Amino acid sequence: MVAYIIRRLLLIPITLTGIFLTSFIIINFAPGGPLEALIAEMQGISTDLGDRMIGSDGDVGEATSEGGDEVVGKTMNEVEGYTGREGLDPAAFERYREMFGLDRPWYVRMLDYFVSFLRFDFKESLRYGRPVLDVIVERMPVTMGLGIIGALFTYLICIPLGIAKARRDGSRFDWATTTGVVGIDAIPNFVLAIMLIAIFAVQLQWFPLEGLVSDNWRELNWLQKIGDYFWHMALPAVVILVGGYAGLMMLTKNSFMDHLGQQYVTTARSKGLSESRIMYGHVFRNAMILVLSGLPGLFVGLLFTGSVLIERIFNLNGLGLLGLESLSNRDYPVLYANIWIGGMLGLTLHLVSDISYTLIDPRISFEARKV
Repeated sequence: MVAYIIRRLLLIPITLTGIFLTSFIIINFAPGGPLEALIAEMQGISTDLGDRMIGSDGDVGEATSEGGDEVVGKTMNEVEGYTGREGLDPAAFERYREMFGLDRPWYVRMLDYFVSFLRFDFKESLRYGRPVLDVIVERMPVTMGLGIIGALFTYLICIPLGIAKARRDGSRFDWATTTGVVGIDAIPNFVLAIMLIAIFAVQLQWFPLEGLVSDNWRELNWLQKIGDYFWHMALPAVVILVGGYAGLMMLTKNSFMDHLGQQYVTTARSKGLSESRIMYGHVFRNAMILVLSGLPGLFVGLLFTGSVLIERIFNLNGLGLLGLESLSNRDYPVLYANIWIGGMLGLTLHLVSDISYTLIDPRISFEARKV
């Protein structure tokens, strides 16, 4: 096991290098850049994709600029009012290029970023003018809270429910829960979020409309602070739970059903063991291997992609929204740092997931594997 862990640890920097180089080349040669975004903002045109996702009339997907002009599906040069470098002092243009590091060849910039990231020096944000690591650390609690709470409640609810469905396969309970799961899962996350806000935050006023904590949070004692935090996180957590519970619940059920038909279960029943003893003493550790394999992907997805719309709708400044802003504004240091940290976290979590297999079932061994 130790040799396998060492081999996997040695593969992490190689894989991370491939992820970074590929992402850098794609992003670097994509149309637009930080300089174009700056010039557009100087001309009064919004480059924030988050603002353009919700138009001036409040409809999701209706994209508008600050003047109300639709810009979705258009390049920057097609947006009304955008004139590019026209009217901009050439000396100022060159100064901005030098400030953004765009006066150097792309491969020099790529090497510079790569060497800096190896030292965990993520440079300064082009948009915020602060160290990227400070910006990420500032946004981390929001996304970590969403990710941990979402993953925790998803597994705590879906696994017992999936086991119960496997034990009652074909019953009314199984059919009723499947119908409910499929029906709720068909609702898009952003629609569900808006419905919850309209009903529980606006109409009933049981939960806050937006934000992570109340305005008087500093004045509360530690117990009230915890309650206030979970009060604000309740609706976003429900949206995350509903968005991920259907697939996990059905995966749990099918995994347990697969093992309930195995010969060792028949042998255990012939020995007179109870169904609970068979389920939790024999089937559980075998069936849970497949279920746990999706945990790293679920967690990384919640941290870096899955919570973008949720953070936007509930006005939570997390990593998902930061990644969206850095992409739309071409904030290269933040964008590259998100990819670097996300890749490193994902590779590490996959290794932890592999190690957890041996903890669940000691019969699993990776010693014979070459990678």
